[in-house]
Amino acid sequence: MNPLSQMKSIPLSKSKPDMSELYILIVDDDPSLLKLTQRMFKYIRPKARIITAATGSLALEKIAKHPVNMLVTDYNLPALNGVELAQRAISLMPQLRIILMSGHDEDSIRPQLKDVQIDGYLNKPFALKDLSTAVGSLGL
Repeated sequence: MNPLSQMKSIPLSKSKPDMSELYILIVDDDPSLLKLTQRMFKYIRPKARIITAATGSLALEKIAKHPVNMLVTDYNLPALNGVELAQRAISLMPQLRIILMSGHDEDSIRPQLKDVQIDGYLNKPFALKDLSTAVGSLGL
């Protein structure tokens, strides 16, 4: 008898990923804000792997090379804004969780958000507590 036929199937779970497997892509064209956000993430999720990009197109290249669990992107990016990046990223990875950061009030960009699933929104500047709350609400 084939030993594989005796194995029970194990259902795939959509539970929280192990933190050691959490990959976060942060996208911001401002190098100082990108570095600051990266440092904040290292504090609140020390086991997460942090990947950074300065443009939407570079972010998409990085997602293609290595899937991520979470995309944290600035709204104002050159060429491809954060909402457009989110739409393209979700088409590559439908389970991707997305937090949009912006210096604009959420109400001012709400019309652009109607066709894309944004899981969290952070008004810049934001505190460590705000980032921690936004990430915590995603269950990651």
